[in-house]
Amino acid sequence: VAIRSCKEIIKSLDRVGIDDVSEELQGLRVEVQLQCAEWSILYPTETSTAILKHFLEPAAQLAKTLHNKRSDGLPQKWSSLLSTANFALADFVFKLYDTIEKRLETKEWKMLQKAASGRKDEYNQLIEQNSSSKKSPKKGSKEYDFLLNVQKEARRLAVEVDNDTREIDGVLVSLKKYRKLA
Repeated sequence: VAIRSCKEIIKSLDRVGIDDVSEELQGLRVEVQLQCAEWSILYPTETSTAILKHFLEPAAQLAKTLHNKRSDGLPQKWSSLLSTANFALADFVFKLYDTIEKRLETKEWKMLQKAASGRKDEYNQLIEQNSSSKKSPKKGSKEYDFLLNVQKEARRLAVEVDNDTREIDGVLVSLKKYRKLA
């Protein structure tokens, strides 16, 4: 209920337009986003990406904007909010980074990379085998059936290699992103 209420407050401020509300309400939005992020982390209701995208990054950005305005003569107030938002973001991102870094050191990750490399080598061999066929064999011949099987296996492996590449690249991109954000 609390997370849903926080999201409703954020949506209400979005409908009004964040630039059309007072700095106090903008500050409230930052606090609500931070609280929603904290609860979403404690009670996993959102993905890490969603927590970053919808709560922590916007909260840190808006806190920075408020800090830079300081129209009410209270820089201390917005400085505190800015530091709270940035520490919350940095702490969360560090934990994500640490989790990924530990995953990269596991036996399972090394086995995944080795298996992915083996599939890629096998795929490349099949492509080479397919392209080394100088002429098109007659339909129904053993050579034709063999070549057809090579092509089917190559298509299957291409999907697996693509999936492996996406998974490995996704983890490495996340690691770089989290390092940069922290």
